[in-house]
Amino acid sequence: MPIFRTPTTDFNVTVSLALAMVIIIQVASIKKWGLLKHLSNYFKFHEIFNGFKKGIGAGFMGIVNFIIGLLDIVSEFARIVSLSMRLFGNMFAGEMLAVILLGFLAYILPVAWMVMNIFVGFVQAMVFGSLAAAYYALAIKGSEA
Repeated sequence: MPIFRTPTTDFNVTVSLALAMVIIIQVASIKKWGLLKHLSNYFKFHEIFNGFKKGIGAGFMGIVNFIIGLLDIVSEFARIVSLSMRLFGNMFAGEMLAVILLGFLAYILPVAWMVMNIFVGFVQAMVFGSLAAAYYALAIKGSEA
């Protein structure tokens, strides 16, 4: 049944899609804010300096914000893993269920199951796109806070 196989049931495809989305989001953020402003979201040296100018407590909060910025780098990699695992897991599980059910009901269920699989693929594309759009919006939002 490889002719009907969904490409996103291959983990390499889902990782590639997720990696491409994260790279596109990073590039959009750099275009919107510039390279130095974009990097300042992750490396918050200025918060340490400005914090210690205000006082010792604010300086230590600057150090905490610096560490949180470094954790944001980890979260970018976690987004890749999260997006790819979610898409792969859902699509692979759908295909495995189809194989199991079609083994039991080889002549009754194939058409209905394939229609449902197309619907599930559409829903997964919507979820993937929505998450990518949310990450994009977070990357280019203003720093009014």
